[in-house]
Amino acid sequence: MDNKVILIDVETSGLSAARDRVVDIGVIYEHEGILVDTFQTYIYLDEYPKSYKYAEAVHGLSPKFLKENGVSEEEGFKLLLKFLDKHINKFDKQDKAVLSGFNIAFDKRFFEALFTRQGNKFIDSYLEHTPYDVLKLARECNKQGIIDTVDNKLVTIAEYLEVNLTEAHSALADIKATREVNKKLNALVEGRKKKGYI
Repeated sequence: MDNKVILIDVETSGLSAARDRVVDIGVIYEHEGILVDTFQTYIYLDEYPKSYKYAEAVHGLSPKFLKENGVSEEEGFKLLLKFLDKHINKFDKQDKAVLSGFNIAFDKRFFEALFTRQGNKFIDSYLEHTPYDVLKLARECNKQGIIDTVDNKLVTIAEYLEVNLTEAHSALADIKATREVNKKLNALVEGRKKKGYI
């Protein structure tokens, strides 16, 4: 993970990117391994699914909180694009970022669905085609015995690596922890390589 990286985490109203919506999005822009900028916004919904109580039980974002602290999806998307445009020239085919996160396939689906709903077809103008998944790295580290955790959940890996995650399931807190987890896992992998274990 070098050059430009966009790390994202989303909290949602459910598990289906087709039916459900993003209610909290956290983004980190990293360049050459340095954290340059962050973005976060809450998004309120005009209507919440009946199953929202299960999502709320995970992330704790009530409709009342979102209405008082969030913006509409349209406004949230505009703010997100402003952030991306600040760091990536979408008109330059060589200027793209690697998309990254923890279980990035989930976040990527919601990210793409957000672009689609807002009538924007240019997500590929910002991002490389192949994302980088920190969860995949964590699983491999467990498999290789580099770490030893009971599961591969972010909160478990973060605790094992002594990465602060006091606001689990807050999008920005989660993605900051993901970035630190990635750094520590890569450092452990490099240490193994130097000792000739890999």
